[in-house]
Amino acid sequence: MRNIVGLKRQDQEVSLVLYRDGVQRNISAVICGNQGQASANDTRPATTSQFRGAELRSAEGDVDAVGVEVGMVQSSSNAWNAGLRQGDVIIEVNREQIKDVPGFSQKVESPGQFTALTVLREGRRMLLILPG
Repeated sequence: MRNIVGLKRQDQEVSLVLYRDGVQRNISAVICGNQGQASANDTRPATTSQFRGAELRSAEGDVDAVGVEVGMVQSSSNAWNAGLRQGDVIIEVNREQIKDVPGFSQKVESPGQFTALTVLREGRRMLLILPG
């Protein structure tokens, strides 16, 4: 997906078809500039502990796990449907590195069409897209 997005023009609108648990969802997104800014339709600001059905806390202990750790995720929430799971560590929001919950909250305050999260799970990096 990163290669496909990389070949699109800045400010180009694209349509995406997502499948989650056998259910098709259609969303549209706008390719943003190299600053990595994406956006989400959800205009509610993130709080220090909740984000679209997931409880968040600053990652602790493991030096490699700097970011925001996902506690519980409510099933059928936007976070769950996008693939966010308990124990994931969010290290980037819209391709911008984050270190803690306040930094995370600052990055997701702007409304738009989607939010891209780079997540560490079991030592692997994943890109998750949360529609608004």
